[in-house]
Amino acid sequence: MTVSEETYPPISDYAIVGDCRSAALISREGSLDWLCWPHFSSPSIFGALLDAQAGGRFRIQPVEPFTATRRYLECTPILETTFVTSTGKARVLDFMPLPLDDTRQGLMVPQRELIRVIEGLEGSLECDVRWQPRPDYGRWLPRIQARGRLGWVLSFHNALLGLQSTVPLERAPDGAHLHGRVVVQAGQREVLACHFVQGEPAVFLPLSLTWSRLEATRAWWESWSQTCTYQGPYGEVVLRSLLTLKLLTHCLSGSIVAAATTSLPESWRLPGLTWDYRYCWLRDAAMTVRSFLTLGYRAEAEAFLDWLLHATALTHPRVQVCYDVYGETHLPEYELSHWRGYRGQGPVRIGNAASRQHQLDAYGEVVLAAYECVQHGRLLSRAERRFLIELGHEVCRRWTEPDYGLWEFRDEPRHYTYSKLMSWVALDRLLAMRTQGVLSFPAERIAGTHALLREVIEHRGFNNALGAYTGVLDTHDLDAGLLLMARYGFHPATHPRLRSTAAVLRRELAEKDLLTRYKGEAFCAPGSEGAFIICNFWEVEYLAQQGAGDLARTRFADLCALANDVGILAEEVDTVTGEAMGNVPQAFSHIGLIAAALALAEQAAKASSVSAEPASSMPLIHS
Repeated sequence: MTVSEETYPPISDYAIVGDCRSAALISREGSLDWLCWPHFSSPSIFGALLDAQAGGRFRIQPVEPFTATRRYLECTPILETTFVTSTGKARVLDFMPLPLDDTRQGLMVPQRELIRVIEGLEGSLECDVRWQPRPDYGRWLPRIQARGRLGWVLSFHNALLGLQSTVPLERAPDGAHLHGRVVVQAGQREVLACHFVQGEPAVFLPLSLTWSRLEATRAWWESWSQTCTYQGPYGEVVLRSLLTLKLLTHCLSGSIVAAATTSLPESWRLPGLTWDYRYCWLRDAAMTVRSFLTLGYRAEAEAFLDWLLHATALTHPRVQVCYDVYGETHLPEYELSHWRGYRGQGPVRIGNAASRQHQLDAYGEVVLAAYECVQHGRLLSRAERRFLIELGHEVCRRWTEPDYGLWEFRDEPRHYTYSKLMSWVALDRLLAMRTQGVLSFPAERIAGTHALLREVIEHRGFNNALGAYTGVLDTHDLDAGLLLMARYGFHPATHPRLRSTAAVLRRELAEKDLLTRYKGEAFCAPGSEGAFIICNFWEVEYLAQQGAGDLARTRFADLCALANDVGILAEEVDTVTGEAMGNVPQAFSHIGLIAAALALAEQAAKASSVSAEPASSMPLIHS
């Protein structure tokens, strides 16, 4: 296998490495095609993912035709890619060291660094190395300079990018990239360390320390993974999704980005569905918090809630749809006209105009996230309690307004049933916390609106002729998001209306046995998008809550097979070709997997408890 400059690997070919502040995507063929520094939504350093010619890459690849297999080292995000040629076998270990000071040796360490280790395993194997940075989304053509023992450096704006290498490298005549080849024998190791500095001291560590730093990074991740308390089925799959969520977490603020990338197409048939997901959305914030709490990661859950309350307070009383990792609210959207996009599918977008939309469901997510933390012992400050109550009053003021909905349509606002549901959830949990003595406020207004919302959802959100809750009030439109009504406690999962809604959604939204997001006049044309992965996990969660454990487990296993060889899920899957589509890794998809697994484990525990009860406690059935 060889890869040309024009080749775009399938989206499923990419694995992620990271340090909880930024992340890199590396293809199965050993090409690092995406990396933004200093944080997730910063301009890219390497961007071949979105323009194979102009984006830049950091590639390590056998010269001869090869086969490649890969895995993560157990319980870590350290990526191991093994190459086999006719002459030998070698592996490449890719990782981003965590910036942990080694106080015993008195060492400062680089704050942002990516290390690639080539290790010979059998025979001999010649590798081709290319370091081709293209900073600032390829708008900056670098002039790489040699710095002796410090390796190679280039400066741009107020930043410094460097490469230390045991592999002999030569600079291209134009100074814009480095290139070299090395033959590795069994037992031989070569190291390439790429680091970024902006507004902090530049630290260059001896490459002889690489192996000890790899082991320290591995030990940290193994210790973090051991915190996981999950005891249910599919434990390895759940842990890998949890590790992926951790990689998408910005440790300096506690926020979690929706994905590591921008502008990977959500459709091959409908152009223009390319969005920047390197920001922090409030959708499913509550499930993120609940997942961390249930699996034993209270620090991550509370850090995320702290960020959530801080960010939303910045736009008080309005809750914005998404923010950057520090809570920045101004995320203007523009296009990079000089980049062609993945496989020529543009435009490449930076920023996200959805940040300015009015979406009622965001209020429910904030309140529900706080409620989940409170149920696990979180004590709210006076300011936090006051803020949550004010959110409730904002819902009371604005729930009658149309909005842009969970799926962020860019045409006109509508009265989405899911938005009314999440408005109800916000008020429902506020009232619950009032009953618990956590909050104190006059109940009349919030309780009255709470009851009115339920009435509207039941009378205008349910279509009797269709036998289902609809995506938009007073229509026949369908929305898979309403599979979550049982999760939020609007009705028990066994309620006839939820059963019939799930059946209708399965019948009308399934393509090749996978659910798409929606159907109807308010939504995109049928067949224009692929199957939305999280919607399918929502269905599994609902089936488990309903008690259909066997069917839920079967579908869960089928969905897990949509992940790539290292357990990474994208946003969607093409129901015709089976290709992954959309930005990757998709936090939404991995959160959905964890939620479904938790529901399956809870259902199994209930079934086991029932079967363990004494026979005398079971009711007699007469024929």
